[in-house]
Amino acid sequence: MIRLLILLVVLAAVVFGAPLLIERQSSACAAVGAQAAGDVLQPPGTIADAAGRAAARITYPDLPAAVGCTLLYWRAKFGDRP
Repeated sequence: MIRLLILLVVLAAVVFGAPLLIERQSSACAAVGAQAAGDVLQPPGTIADAAGRAAARITYPDLPAAVGCTLLYWRAKFGDRP
């Protein structure tokens, strides 16, 4: 049971942490916005975060922004553009 719990915690850390590390952003929403902007370098807290939050709010209105942005990031990463 403990191993399952540890596995779930590690999996959640990878799923929610990888977008931050891959895109070098401070939040999953900023990572979504940066991914949409392409190679344009943006400082943290700029329009990328707001754009990511807006996209998550439209696509997943019943989920918290952090969860919606993470889902959007992985959907875009694997080719299923929303």
